[in-house]
Amino acid sequence: MDLRPPRTIQDIIDSIPSEGTKWNLLREVLLHGNLTAVDPTTPSSYSTSNFFGTSTLDTPHIIMESLMQPPLSHGQAAELILADIIKPPQGDAVYNIHPHISGDDKSQIAAKIMLNVSKPLKASETGQSLWNIRCPSLDTKYVDPKLVSEHLPTERCLRETTVTANVMPYGGIADLHHDVGYGLSTLVVGKKLWVWYPPTEENFDALSKIYESRGGYRERIFDHFRNLSNGVAFIQTQNMTVWVPPFCAHAVFTLQTSILTGREIYAKSKFPQRLASARVHLSWSRASSHGQKERKNEVSEVLDHLGQVLQTDDRVLHAETVKAWTIGHGTLKTMNGGLKNSLKDFMKVWSRYTADWTTCPFCEVPCGDDGVKRAFMRHFQEVHCK
Repeated sequence: MDLRPPRTIQDIIDSIPSEGTKWNLLREVLLHGNLTAVDPTTPSSYSTSNFFGTSTLDTPHIIMESLMQPPLSHGQAAELILADIIKPPQGDAVYNIHPHISGDDKSQIAAKIMLNVSKPLKASETGQSLWNIRCPSLDTKYVDPKLVSEHLPTERCLRETTVTANVMPYGGIADLHHDVGYGLSTLVVGKKLWVWYPPTEENFDALSKIYESRGGYRERIFDHFRNLSNGVAFIQTQNMTVWVPPFCAHAVFTLQTSILTGREIYAKSKFPQRLASARVHLSWSRASSHGQKERKNEVSEVLDHLGQVLQTDDRVLHAETVKAWTIGHGTLKTMNGGLKNSLKDFMKVWSRYTADWTTCPFCEVPCGDDGVKRAFMRHFQEVHCK
């Protein structure tokens, strides 16, 4: 058996099912979607790597390490996931069924999906999948790879999520989206095709418009792939872990029924990008029909992370955060209701942690005499909050 990754887009096309409407649409994406097939085990070889960034952290790729300790078979992983669904440690089980259909018996749908895990080419009759299953039973067995321990130690992180799992029947699609944190996605069983686009300004503009477009009966990727550029594609097989960089638009196609597990890591270094790209995230939030509660939670998290970033001694990070705030604070105001005092809590955080700043780290201009409290805030409100 040839275990080497497909070397060309045609190789990938040859590996997907030959019949079915969605597979035909996927072939169109692969043929005309500004994509390059890459070897995901060697991200330095990507011809488009300069668009993703110069660091391995910024490039989607496969980590050649086992992150389950001890290693689990797909049957053992399925048992632990099912146990967390049936009897969660605290309160009700946490998972989503997508797409939601009115009148669904949530537990019955979940049971059907789990029972079909052992059938690699069994499609869901309703097209539904299990998403974001909170899995504390797997959390204790999931270890961080060297990439995380070496480049993202605890002191450089804002938070790390609990391990979750997605159970996707054959033919399932995770439509075009982006993540805010770094992600680890381990395929316990199955086979998936990942399509990626780098976080360039052009792709951000296109992605924002794609999110805001009226949804049809099929996934966004099929209608809008031509609007994105400099993408890469690769196939993930059993026991492989994909490194998911934040803010990279991607879609994932399930070639065999799969269990995907993983977690997200929010890095302090990426917080400015989250502020600056808030408009894209707002468009995604609207497309996902998030209500006031979800947006309020989003704003609360950004508020908390802002405080953590400003408490660091990293003046370069401070400068990037001031610049990003100048770009993105208007969107934050919209997310928080758009009222006159929508940014009041943010101003309190800025004021609290910049009380001793007498120079703007971004403008590099003095804001007042040494020892003058709140000198920076006067400058900040006049220059960076317009």
